Amino acid sequence: LQIKISRGVVSQGNGFASKFVMADKKMDNKIPMVTKKEGFLHKNHVDDVESKRQLLKQQMLFNQQRDIQELKHTIHTTKASMQFLQMKFHEEFSNLVLEENRKLYNQVQDLKGKFLIGWLL
Repeated sequence: LQIKISRGVVSQGNGFASKFVMADKKMDNKIPMVTKKEGFLHKNHVDDVESKRQLLKQQMLFNQQRDIQELKHTIHTTKASMQFLQMKFHEEFSNLVLEENRKLYNQVQDLKGKFLIGWLL
C-alpha cells in the first residue's frame, strides 16, 4: 500500500498554521504472513491434536468393548447360576413331594390296618 502526500500548510481555527511534510511512504500490509515453517508447525500441531482425539476415541471404544464383554460374562454366569438354582429347586421339590407322598401312603396303610382290625373284632 503506497501513500503519496506532498507538502502543504493546514490552517487551524485558532489562526495558527501548521506545516506537515510526508514523503512517499510505503505502509506494510497488516495481514500477517505465515511462513512455510510456521504453516508446517501449525499443521503438525493440528495433526497432533487430531491424533490425540482419535486415540481418545479408540481408547473409549476399547473400554466400552471391554465393559460389554464383562457384562456378557456376568449375564452368562448369572444365567448359569439361575439354571443351577432352578435345578436344585426342582430336586428339593421332588424330594419333598416324594417324602410327603410316603407319609400319606404310610398313614393310609395305618388306617387300613386299624379299620381291618376294628372290622375283625
